[in-house]
Amino acid sequence: MKTLIFGFENTVTEKVARQLSDIADIEVIKSNTADIERFITQTDLFHYERVIGMGTYSGRDKDHVRIETECSSQFRNNKENLTRLPIPYFIDENNTFRLAKGIGNSWCNLVSFHLVKSLNVAKYTFLHVPHTMPVTKVENAIRAELILLGV
Repeated sequence: MKTLIFGFENTVTEKVARQLSDIADIEVIKSNTADIERFITQTDLFHYERVIGMGTYSGRDKDHVRIETECSSQFRNNKENLTRLPIPYFIDENNTFRLAKGIGNSWCNLVSFHLVKSLNVAKYTFLHVPHTMPVTKVENAIRAELILLGV
């Protein structure tokens, strides 16, 4: 049962992903279209039973990691042919994780939309991590969830 965890370069999510490299494969992606396209086209995502994506945020709920439940075709302010898709998350709400519908319209949304739409990744969860949350708190919470799932 292989798991892939990805985070964005030079953020708390890169640090969390690297801390989890003992129980999952990791990818660190850059916040640009070319690297996201490289990740989507060159990573054998069907090789993994589960994929966890992570991005940072600075909005409300700073005491929780947000489990994003929806993504859209919107990138930046382009709302042309707007399509919304549910994200088939597999991590449940608890004291650390909270369900949310606020993925935004930036890199986190872009990569999630392409994964959900184009590749039909059945077991995909996108987590928005508060940029102020300690790495060890996020790492331990994700590790506990993966252990519960049998990783």
